[in-house]
Amino acid sequence: MTYDSLFKIVIKPQDEKYYTEIKDYINEYENLMSNNGNIVGTDFATLTQNIEGHSVKYQIWILYPDERFKEMQEGYARGGHIGIIIGDNADKVDEMASDLTKILKEVKLIKKPEELLDVLRESIKQNYF
Repeated sequence: MTYDSLFKIVIKPQDEKYYTEIKDYINEYENLMSNNGNIVGTDFATLTQNIEGHSVKYQIWILYPDERFKEMQEGYARGGHIGIIIGDNADKVDEMASDLTKILKEVKLIKKPEELLDVLRESIKQNYF
């Protein structure tokens, strides 16, 4: 499938529960092609959406919530366009946002997986089209 624009999305779940929820949500999405290769500390998938007549492809990096992968994951996040944090513990989420904003210009917070695609669509529309 061809696309007009490519965006790297970095998702950082608060804990293993949110990691599983976001991964399950993405795997269930009907247009998703999931590529789970040998990438330590992360899962990777691609998704293409139509936004305002543009075919937009997302590279989605879901970082495993474990401190021992932190340094490696910073490398995965480099060059990303949008960071997404999913969680509900305010202190933990603030700490995670602080870590991601050192690498990414834009970081958004969601509390449930179902918010992901709407947040991405709005962010892309506002900042790129």
